[in-house]
Order: sequence, then C-alpha cells, then structure tokens
Amino acid sequence: MSKFNFFSVLRKLEWSPLIIDAKKSRKVAYVAIMTAIAVIFNIVFEFVKLADFQLSLTFAVSILIGLILGAGAGFVSCFLGDLLGFFVNTGGNGYFPWVGISVGTVAFISGVVFHCFKSKSTFSLYLKITVVSVLTFLICSVGINTTAFWISFSSSTYFEYLFSRYILKGQLLVSVINYALVFVVVPVFKRMSFFKGLNL
Repeated sequence: MSKFNFFSVLRKLEWSPLIIDAKKSRKVAYVAIMTAIAVIFNIVFEFVKLADFQLSLTFAVSILIGLILGAGAGFVSCFLGDLLGFFVNTGGNGYFPWVGISVGTVAFISGVVFHCFKSKSTFSLYLKITVVSVLTFLICSVGINTTAFWISFSSSTYFEYLFSRYILKGQLLVSVINYALVFVVVPVFKRMSFFKGLNL
C-alpha cells in the first residue's frame, strides 16, 4: 500500500490535475504548447531594454506554466523554453544553464504549492500565490540566478552585487511586476471553465 501511495505522490508531482489522466499525446501537446509560449516570451522580452534595465516576464510565465502542467512537466517545459529560446536568439551572449534551472524550479515550486495543498477558498488561493512568490524570489531569483551571476561575473561582495542588481538595475521592480501579474491572472484562471480541472 505504501509503495502505491509513493508512486501516486510522484505522479501528482509530475502532472497537474488538469492533465494527469489525459492521453500521452495530449500531455505531449500541452508540454509542447507551454514550451513554445516560454520560448516566445524569452525572445520577445530580450529586446525590451532601457540602459541596464531589462523587463522580463519569464518568472510570471513559469509560475503559470507550473500551475497548468504541474511541477515535473512544468520544470521540463520551462527549462526547454529557456534553452530553445537561446538557440533561436542568442543575442550574442553565451548560454547560462542556471537561468534554465532557475525558471524550471520556479515552475516546479508553483506546481507543488498549487496542487499539493488542497483548498479551494479564495483566501487559500491568494495565500498560495504569496507563498509561491516568496519562495521563487528567494530560491530562484536570489539563490540561483543572482548567486550564479555573482560567482561568474562579479568582483564585488555578494551584498554589493545584490544591491546593484535589484536596486540600481531594477531587478526588484521586474520581480514586483511579475508577481503582480500572477496575482491578477491566477484568480482569472479560477473563474475560467477551461481551467476548472486545475481545482483552484
């Protein structure tokens, strides 16, 4: 019995309630569509720059992909979206694998929080969004992205780099925009019949 429960938990981590029982072809289609969306957002917002400030909505998109696909499938989709986005438009830069790991982890955290804690109240939904926002900011934005960029490219102290990246270069504003978008979009998903299977 415990073995069955173990694999049942793994299955729930892999897929969202929306597609967990779907045919393999439909699951592949969902992942392909979400990956394409991730690629598009990676490419489009590569050009939205003003001096050192670059607007990116990849965290918001990754949270929504994790919500729609589930933790495991969301990670794969967002990681591939970042990788394929790089090959489509390198922008003259090298490939930074930690960025793909970061956005994949954003989707994974989103899938876990939204689908492993069952409650359909409005308060619970906003609480989940808050938890996802805090965890992804600390783990993925600060813990993975910022730390990896600091180790790879900066000669300043870690806290100097944090201040420069989040305050002077506007990364904190970008994060606020991403999470604000999630707070707006997810409740809309809850009211849409198409996403009823997500059990929000």
